[in-house]
Amino acid sequence: MSKLNLNFGQRKSHAVAPTTTAGHNTETVKGGGRKDFPFQSVDEIVKGAIKRAKPTGKRTRKTTTQANPATTGTTDSGKEKLVKSLDSSNIDPSQLAELIKVNKVVPVGETRETYEDGRVMLEGADGLQALMINRQFDALYDSRFGRLRNSVDKARTTMPAKYQPVVTSLESQLTKLEASYRKALPQVIDGIGKQNPGAPVHAVVQKAIEVLDQELAKIIYILRVYTDCFDQMGGDGEFAKLLWAITFFFEQTHQLYWGGDLEGSGNPTTLKSGEEHVGDVFLGRLTGSGLATIPGARGPVGAHAVQVPFDMQDIIPINLPLFGHEARHNVYHDVFSDTISLEDEQVANLGQAILKAAKDGTLKFVSPTIKVGKQNLPTEQLMAKLATDCIGEIDADYVGGVLFNGRAFGENMVMSFPAMMVRDGRVSEKRNLLRLESHFELVPQKDGSTALEFEPHPVDYVRVHFVAAALDEIGFADDAKKLRQLADFAVGDELPTKVTYRNSDPKSKLTIEIPVADIIAVAPVVAKVLIRTPLKSQNGKSCGDLVMWTQKRQDKVDILTDILVADKADVPTDKGHFFAPYVGAAATLAYLKLVREKKMEASKAALMVSKNAFTMLETLRQRAAAK
Repeated sequence: MSKLNLNFGQRKSHAVAPTTTAGHNTETVKGGGRKDFPFQSVDEIVKGAIKRAKPTGKRTRKTTTQANPATTGTTDSGKEKLVKSLDSSNIDPSQLAELIKVNKVVPVGETRETYEDGRVMLEGADGLQALMINRQFDALYDSRFGRLRNSVDKARTTMPAKYQPVVTSLESQLTKLEASYRKALPQVIDGIGKQNPGAPVHAVVQKAIEVLDQELAKIIYILRVYTDCFDQMGGDGEFAKLLWAITFFFEQTHQLYWGGDLEGSGNPTTLKSGEEHVGDVFLGRLTGSGLATIPGARGPVGAHAVQVPFDMQDIIPINLPLFGHEARHNVYHDVFSDTISLEDEQVANLGQAILKAAKDGTLKFVSPTIKVGKQNLPTEQLMAKLATDCIGEIDADYVGGVLFNGRAFGENMVMSFPAMMVRDGRVSEKRNLLRLESHFELVPQKDGSTALEFEPHPVDYVRVHFVAAALDEIGFADDAKKLRQLADFAVGDELPTKVTYRNSDPKSKLTIEIPVADIIAVAPVVAKVLIRTPLKSQNGKSCGDLVMWTQKRQDKVDILTDILVADKADVPTDKGHFFAPYVGAAATLAYLKLVREKKMEASKAALMVSKNAFTMLETLRQRAAAK
């Protein structure tokens, strides 16, 4: 193995389309501070698509022309001319005439040049063919963009006024994408035809469509996410009711963070944001993929998209603390000062803090080095790399989770992770409920070194302990202790001594084994840095300055918890301010309290709590609208 690069400031970029986290039904899409989706030019699209279709160097069998309506009667040169003709709406009839093989037998006394009926037939065929060629891909275009256009048209009349700028922007992006697709396809067909001069026209066309779809897959996916949101939210069924409640939760959480005014103190803090921070508008959809958010910078419309798994629809309020984690991702990649972003500043702070604590002896490890391949790396360097590679997820657990939901977030996490993963029997029949393995990648660098990249989600067991460290940091020691005990119980019959990271390349057998004690030892350092450190990107304020879970807020959650346990949905008007995150935290704790007291079957308790919590959210939404 070449020399490992452990630079904790060097991280690979996230994909635009969500990718499901291994073992969990959660996803993350990173924002990039851009107002619109970074469209490629038509030339770039064509070059990229043709490159995808280029032969890999393996010898291919030469294909002969088969009897097919698209190819019968054409020569190789004729095929090339047909492909070229697709690049223009004005087709030269004389060019097409050469493509048609006609019988040389003509009526007695006539020649090919004088046979008038034959000329009329040929020119008539030319005219029809020219028009048909102009429309031959309309079915393809409609299958790609027809439903999207219809969704935008419908949104014009069904979505409230504050969403209309989003509709306009999406329509503009959709028009731009379809125009690019229409211009690129004939050029891609031409390019692939030149690469494969003996191939049938229909095969060339199919390959061109395939690679062009691949080249534009990211933006097409994003557009479909947003139009799905319009379709589902624009109805009047149960889906729409669920999604309006969810988007209210995200909007209020987002606004509370940006305003720094969780209890209506009248002294909000305004942060500087990137271009994606456009009106704090959220759209939601139910999907077969995992729980995810798409920050506005990665979408084409300047609005944040929320994706909720269908399997969560009955219990969404109970899982709102996990949604708080997702909501934080939208903020995390959109805060920066004139000189540095929140993410980059936290990465630098955390990496330096771990190395400093190890150097001055306040952070001690059971193993001074960790073996990676044939190299023995200093433990503190590997821990700095691991922590900073996972910083986006840890930050979301801390700020969107703990600081907005308190102990409910940790207890929800340790309960929900197994519920998401186990599908081959009841969770209660299993022993090992928290993962102890993950993966890494080895990425070659230009300087000859190899960059080590850890998967961004911490291993489950360690992750729960990290959340416990955050509870300790904000003064909830008893809750932190309980969470650690739950993690130990859920991990199995024996406490783990190591976690294992495997190379994501299936051909590689390289693994990295890290003592659990060494990772957990870093947790208090991580919690203090991410919660307490003042940040230039936040006008000198720490994350804990902007939002903090306190006993006062926990007391309000306890009030809502008792109401939900009693099968009621009232939101008090004489107990101060109540916010959407309080409802999610209360729903989690009410459900667990009912399970503890065994007053009803667990699934029935979850449905009862969720129904009433949705009513609470709607009450808060109406109060907010009235203001």
